[in-house]
Amino acid sequence: MEREEIIEKKYNPEGGWSFHWLKPVTHFFNVYGLVTAEYPNSVQGLIALKPNYDDAFRCVDIDIIESSPHNKKMVHGVNNEKRKYVGIGRCLVAFACEYSINQGLEGINIKDI
Repeated sequence: MEREEIIEKKYNPEGGWSFHWLKPVTHFFNVYGLVTAEYPNSVQGLIALKPNYDDAFRCVDIDIIESSPHNKKMVHGVNNEKRKYVGIGRCLVAFACEYSINQGLEGINIKDI
């Protein structure tokens, strides 16, 4: 996600999100959005990642992760009956693991298990 898209699409509390998604960008995190083939223009969730090449860590730092407002289980304390997808957070964490491996950082390649 580019800064302009985050601003334009209101990925912030005003747009129904819990977090201000520009904040991780100002701390040098990259923001990635999850989309589906069924809804390629609708973000289902966001994650902010930054490679950490420090020898003591060798990992990917996750700043924030969030399902889109229409995928949250609860909205303002009420069960979200219009929820589109379940498991968005799990998909985003799996993406972070794959991203870590692709960046040459520590991670477990499923083929090695």
